[in-house]
Amino acid sequence: MGEGQFIFSPISHTHPIAEAGDLPLSWEYWATYDRAILSECHKLIVLKLEGWKESAGIKGEVQIATELGLQIEYLDGQILSTRTPRDDDFPEQKTETESK
Repeated sequence: MGEGQFIFSPISHTHPIAEAGDLPLSWEYWATYDRAILSECHKLIVLKLEGWKESAGIKGEVQIATELGLQIEYLDGQILSTRTPRDDDFPEQKTETESK
């Protein structure tokens, strides 16, 4: 989001919901939901982490993105930013000393 892009990550956003709600984790269960989300997107970015080629979810999302005519990009997991958070990343959080 630091570059003005809004990102939705199915595994990050729906897996905790599935666990908290005791919902299925299978692609078959989440396919309709992912299709609805992807239909509002202009691009699919696939993060190539270990096992990505075997993931039923990623295969399904790529298929849906293709059907919808979305641009598909593949991002190497090794090039992710490792920038250390700065104090100004969290301006609403102040230490007890700064609050006084």
